[in-house]
Amino acid sequence: SYNTTPALTGEELFAHAVLEARAMLAAKDERIAELEPKAEVADKLLTADGDLAVKDAAQALTRAGIKTGGGRLFDYLERRGWIYRAQGDGRWRVKQTAIETGYMSVLPQSHYHPKTGVLVLDAPQPRVTPKGLQRLLADYGGVA
Repeated sequence: SYNTTPALTGEELFAHAVLEARAMLAAKDERIAELEPKAEVADKLLTADGDLAVKDAAQALTRAGIKTGGGRLFDYLERRGWIYRAQGDGRWRVKQTAIETGYMSVLPQSHYHPKTGVLVLDAPQPRVTPKGLQRLLADYGGVA
């Protein structure tokens, strides 16, 4: 062997390993401190009660660094198989499988006819649940 570097003794090797471990832990602590506020916000958002309109979910995803808008998110949800356009009125409907998995929900809507005063049932509004938002984050950015 033509090795000109002197071999480390057991104590020197141990000291070198301790120094490397300390440096690694310091880097990890720095990264944890950087991610803690983001994790706290994500935890509050993803464990919140209720759900979000698709437009609001798109805004939440944009704040999380995933640039999307309401229209693009509707298109993505359709490609994902969570929603579809109804044949009769062309309005978005949520597929039962998306409701059963907990990714989407619906909000019943109605209004009173301005001339007759009769209650008219409208198409239900598609809503994204916290679980669905978490899944979208994972799909878009590999975050969750």
